[in-house]
Amino acid sequence: MTFSLPAEIEVGQLGAVLQKMVTEIVSSPMPNTLEKCRDLVARGIDHNFMMEQNYSGGQWPPHAPKTVAMYGPHPLLILSGAMFESVTAVGAPFNIYEPMGNGRGFAWGTNIIYAATHQYRDDSRNIPEREFVYIDYETEFQIGELIENDGIAELIGV
Repeated sequence: MTFSLPAEIEVGQLGAVLQKMVTEIVSSPMPNTLEKCRDLVARGIDHNFMMEQNYSGGQWPPHAPKTVAMYGPHPLLILSGAMFESVTAVGAPFNIYEPMGNGRGFAWGTNIIYAATHQYRDDSRNIPEREFVYIDYETEFQIGELIENDGIAELIGV
């Protein structure tokens, strides 16, 4: 999207012309920037799985001895790989990726039933919280830089 000012503007019209430009910029979608942000979120969640840490940096609780006895040793929250794939790959089974806000944002997650159990815990079954769907400060910073640089350039057509 590019914007141009008329060759001649009366002083009284300048405010209205600039307001129209700002309104168009603010309501315009940013598909390329949004796709890059989506990829950063997916990589960030992948990193959460690899680091086995929650949002505040605390390590996830280890497997219960019963779990290891049933399934053998395996990475935390990755037994079949279905939940991991559903939150790190757009288009994977059970992945939720929904553009929102006129193409200016998106919802991200999974609709695998047991994901919420691990994300938030289930005291009745003695399953601890292992928060994995979040973005850390570094990813949040990268998204901010991306929007500041690529997003604004995409909006104004540079």
